[in-house]
Amino acid sequence: MSESTGTDLGAQALRAVNAIRTEVAAKRLEMAAVSPSVSRELILASPIAHPPSIATTTIATLIVSEIQQLSKEGLWKINMTA
Repeated sequence: MSESTGTDLGAQALRAVNAIRTEVAAKRLEMAAVSPSVSRELILASPIAHPPSIATTTIATLIVSEIQQLSKEGLWKINMTA
C-alpha cells in the first residue's frame, strides 16, 4: 500500500486502480484514466520439470481468484485465457 506524506505535491505515478482504491476513497489521492489503449499481460509460469507444490497451487489459485473478483467488480477489464 502506498501512503502519501503530503510532501510530494505534484508527484504522479501510474498505478493499478486496486493498488490505490483505499487512498482514493479516503480522498488522499485522485485518479484519472491515462489511455484506454494501455494494456498489460500477466503470466503465471512454473517449471515443466517439477510438479507444482501445494503452496504454488494455492498462491496461483488466489491470484486468479483476486483477478476474477476485480473483473467482476468492474475494476479491471481483463480477458482471462488458459
